Amino acid sequence: EGEFSEKSSSMRTLQGFSTATTDDGTPKLAGEKFFDMYRAYWGGSATYADDFVMAALDKTGVFADASDADEGDNLARAEIANKGAQYQNTWMYIIHEMEDAVADCRAGDLTANDKGVKAIDEAWMFWAGSLEGPDGTGNGVQMYALA
Repeated sequence: EGEFSEKSSSMRTLQGFSTATTDDGTPKLAGEKFFDMYRAYWGGSATYADDFVMAALDKTGVFADASDADEGDNLARAEIANKGAQYQNTWMYIIHEMEDAVADCRAGDLTANDKGVKAIDEAWMFWAGSLEGPDGTGNGVQMYALA
């Protein structure tokens, strides 16, 4: 089944897509147009996507009144966590990778990020996932399969 995504210093995680910070503690995606827009929409939290998913998993926040005995509540929270991880955590990082590629091209630095190609490749892999197969007819679970 699916595989993990390794980066130079550690493993990537869906949670890390929305909680990563720079060395000084600033959100990694701060200053990027779409991140700032979504962050503002969701109330200003830099970890808005993680907050949403974790609230569904932990039965906190807007999900605090969900009933453990209610199968519908449990199913709803599971679906919300799943879709939140895909449509919020992963989507924002896909946009980040595409913005990174554009910035590399605009900078004219042919040594940056393999000429921007690496960032575009990563964006595609986060969109498609590792289960999609070579012709796009696999059993993927990421955004490509849901489109």
